Amino acid sequence: MDTFYFSHDYTARSDDKIKQLIRRHGMTGYGIYWAIVEDLYQNANALRIDCDGIAYDLRADCEMVRSVLFDFELFVHDGEKFGSHSVQRRLDQRNEKSKKARESASYRWNNANALQTKSDRNAIKESKVKESKINESKEDNTSTSPTAPVRVKREVFRPPTLEEIKSHAAETISGSRDAPEAFHDYYTSNGWKVGRNPMKDWKAAYKNWIKREKNGTYQQPISGQQFTGQTKPESEFERWKNLGTDLDKGRRQLAEMLGFPED
Repeated sequence: MDTFYFSHDYTARSDDKIKQLIRRHGMTGYGIYWAIVEDLYQNANALRIDCDGIAYDLRADCEMVRSVLFDFELFVHDGEKFGSHSVQRRLDQRNEKSKKARESASYRWNNANALQTKSDRNAIKESKVKESKINESKEDNTSTSPTAPVRVKREVFRPPTLEEIKSHAAETISGSRDAPEAFHDYYTSNGWKVGRNPMKDWKAAYKNWIKREKNGTYQQPISGQQFTGQTKPESEFERWKNLGTDLDKGRRQLAEMLGFPED
């Protein structure tokens, strides 16, 4: 059950009609008056004229109740029911406020939905605009407009030919005559990788190659690779070959190394 508050003027006892009521029936009559007013608020400002019933409900004297209803012009009657102009005025004010509150809530709700719908449309529109700009940028990255977005396209690495390496070496970097061929052979054999990573800039790699050539720090070539230029690390075969200049000396040294008795 909904509960409402009604205004109770703190100057009510100053009203001339209330003063007459109190002079005749004291505060008991005053209490009966406000109890009836409360019942009117709960019943849409219309109660059946039933003095006995009201008196029983309030545990009051029936004649006193009748006097409160009819003797002081505090209520209006139509023969069967009674009400109060003051109560009706306050109910109308409350209803008007409730109506305005409902209209205001409805407006805010509808406006919020409209804003949400508009926001959704704007979000979709903004998303489409961004997508369109991205597509335009992908389709045309050669625009001459100073404000056009510039997209740097990374070139796919293509291994250089030996002639390209020789031409680059002649134009930019000094090195041994065989450096271009050694560089080309080495990286061709290892799949054009720098360490474990695919090569991205062969010119930068060639520059480092020349530095290592000058410092005598070549990378270890792959077994079986033809290597030209600076002296490469001695292979196992070369160590055996260089143990002697003739077959007999080499055989004797080999026998000593392996612990075989001499012939």
